Order: sequence, then structure tokens, then C-alpha cells
Amino acid sequence: MMKLRPPVLFLSLLPTVFLLLSVAYKFRRIGSLVRDDRHVLSNSSVLTPKPGSASAKIDRVTLCGQRGALQNTSIVRVPHANIFLVSAYHDRREGGRSTRVIGIANRYEPDALSCRFCCRGRSEIVTVTASTYIHSDHFDFPYGAADFLCAEPPGCLPGHVSVRRARATPDEEEAEWVFMPVRNRLRAPRTFAREFSVCISTLFGNYGNALQFVQAIEMYRILGAGRVTVYNTSCSSELNRVLLYYVETGLVEVVPWPIADYVRVSKGWHYPEHPGELHYYGQIAALNDCVYRHMYSTRYLVLTDIDEVIVPLKHADWKDLVRHLNDRYGAEIYLFENHVFPDTASEEFGSKFQAWDAIPGVNIMRRIRREPNQPEVFNPTKMIVNPRAVLQTSVHSALNALGISETVPGDTAIMHHYRAAKRPDLPLESLVVDLALWRYNATLIRNVNKVLNRVFWNV
Repeated sequence: MMKLRPPVLFLSLLPTVFLLLSVAYKFRRIGSLVRDDRHVLSNSSVLTPKPGSASAKIDRVTLCGQRGALQNTSIVRVPHANIFLVSAYHDRREGGRSTRVIGIANRYEPDALSCRFCCRGRSEIVTVTASTYIHSDHFDFPYGAADFLCAEPPGCLPGHVSVRRARATPDEEEAEWVFMPVRNRLRAPRTFAREFSVCISTLFGNYGNALQFVQAIEMYRILGAGRVTVYNTSCSSELNRVLLYYVETGLVEVVPWPIADYVRVSKGWHYPEHPGELHYYGQIAALNDCVYRHMYSTRYLVLTDIDEVIVPLKHADWKDLVRHLNDRYGAEIYLFENHVFPDTASEEFGSKFQAWDAIPGVNIMRRIRREPNQPEVFNPTKMIVNPRAVLQTSVHSALNALGISETVPGDTAIMHHYRAAKRPDLPLESLVVDLALWRYNATLIRNVNKVLNRVFWNV
């Protein structure tokens, strides 16, 4: 056999060298990857306009003779009141014609409010008194989610509303009026843009679990989601890249949620054990806004967290599951019991997921064991709902609805919750092996790799 001279040998090895360099590049820590600054906006709420940019400018308007500004943030403060507003929606489901303003209020300092309507075709502001309804699930925190209902006057089709204190002082009247658009004026459509949408609330604490986020979004897509709405208080730069990718594809809608700029938020659910003025970054107000936001664009709405997936056990996807549930129960709200897949039980699977090890976050594919639920212990649920039947929702159930709720049997579907162990004392052999998610493994792995290639590996 002919010997290769050193230069020829070097040239013959070049393809292998380039291949090894390419692989090494992929497996570098993601924190060292640098992309265009346009794709890493900040470590806080994604898509927040930069100061001085066109999107950060306030739109000055004159509506019905009143000068003011259009709402350009997701949270608006009522002048001189401990009340914060999120959105306004037309609501005719309880027999009347009302504008429902979703917000957050201090339960101990109630303020009477008025809605100042600009009605279409009129030249003057029409004022009505608002009725305040603070949601019952406030978990004893001083602030809670609230609805402010304003009856729409006869002949008035409000296009915009500004909310003020009912007994506003001259100084308050001089304060800038912020007009909120009144949404959902259209009648319920015969067909919907999407069969299923998902509400995620809220990302906070510089949330950086990028791998699990991608896995969850891709599972939602496989199960039938056409849109995922995320309320984002803060996230890492890596997660921000993921959000931007999904926003560009149209699958994800991001609502900036700077609630910590207005109230001292709690990182837990129980007062006063978890200090703060408002439960868990205001997630109940965010969920209620999400319900009304999607009321006429989606047939069904999934209310969950990003570390949770509602997994059918007898059906291919959510559409088949809900069709079966409707045939059996005919409910408007379906509750799915929580099952914890603890971080103390993570399978290795050899080198199967080696490429994902460089991505920050949890690999839910390694979690195939769950804690057995205790029948005598309260087990929280998450929901799939008909949004047109929901008047008020909490995190684990609907507070006020026009239809019945039904808890789905555990042999039909359950909610996978990938989190810290709830019962860390349980030995490994006491955990239940659950491979339900692995029914989707081929599609899930392919889809996750596609996203990681685009976002982190520049492929």
C-alpha cells in the first residue's frame, strides 16, 4: 500500500477536522454564543420598546372632544388610586351590554370608579358608574384580581374607555386620560381561527429554562395548539431568543407583564408565608385577560403553566380528547389532575440527548417517573375550557362560569408537572413509571431539534 507523504496526509484529514470543529461549535455553552443584538433585546420583558424608539412613543389622540393617549402598555394605573387596569372587553353574556375592565385592586382601599366612554358616532364623553367585583381567589393578599363592570348606555357603542375615580378631584381630571380600546365587540363567530390556544402565566425571576420551554411549546403544538400566549415579567437572554423565534413564526404571542413595577409581588401563593402585596406576580389577572383575549378566536383554551402538559392517555391529541369528553359529559370546563414528575428521578438514556445538554434548562424526556397521588390530599388541577362560558377564572378552577365543570378521570388524561419533588422521601421504586409522553417522542425530538438548530446552533 502506498504511503501518504505528510502534506498529502494533512489534506486527507481536513474534512474530519472541519467536522470535529463544527460539532464542537454546536456543543459550546450557549452563553458564549453571540448573535445579532436585535435578537437579544434585554434580560427583562421580551419585545419591550427601547426608550426613544417609535414603538415607545405615546399615541396622542382626541376622542369625543377629550385629549389623551391610547393605551400602549399592558398595565395602566388609575390616577390617584391603588387600582391597575389591564384590558377592556365588551360582554353581553349575562343579558345586558357591559364593558368589563379587567384589573387589580387593593381590597382594603376600595375606590368607586367611573367609566368614561367614547361612543362611536358621538362627539362627547359618556360617563357611567362602574361596579367593582374583586375575585374571591386572592389568597389573603392585600391586592387581588378585579372586574369593573360598566353598563353601556342605550345607543352607545363604545370604541374606547377611560377609567377614573368616580369622585375625581380637579387635579385628577387634569391628569392625562388614557383610553383603552373596548375589544370583543363582534358576535361569536361560526368558525374559529384556532381549535386550541394556550395561556401561560407568568414568566418571572429571569426565567431561563429554555430547553423545557421549547419542549413544552412543541408538545402543545403536537397536541393541537395554534397559539400560545405568554405573560412575561422577566426572562434570560437565552429564553428571549426562543421567544423571539416563536413570535416570528406566529405560534407564540408575548404580553409584557411588568407588574413588579406597580405592586410588591409575591413569589408564592400563600399570605403572609410568602411576602408581598399580590399573589404570584398577578397571574390570576393575567389568566383572566387571556380568557377574554381569546374568547372569539379559539374554540377551546388551555390554562396551564410552562412546566405542565395535559397529556391524553387514550387519544392522539386534545381535539380527540375533548370530543370524547363532550360526548360523555357535555361540560364547558374540564379539570385535569396534577401529577408530579420530580427532578430527583431523571433517567440518563445514554448519549441520546447529549446534544441538548448544552441548552439551559430541564429535559422532560428524562422524566419518566411520577409520584403516586394521595387520595386524601388536595390535588390541584389545570383546565381546558370553552372561554365563552368563563366569566372569572382562578388558577386551578373557574370561579364564575355559565356551564358545568367536570374532573377528567386519571385513566383518560392527566396533567404532567415537571418540578421539584413534592415528596422527596419516596424511594425510587415507589414512583410510577409513566411513558405516556414517549408516545410522541419521534415528533417531539425532531421538532425540538429544529427549533434549537434555528435559535442556538445557526443551522
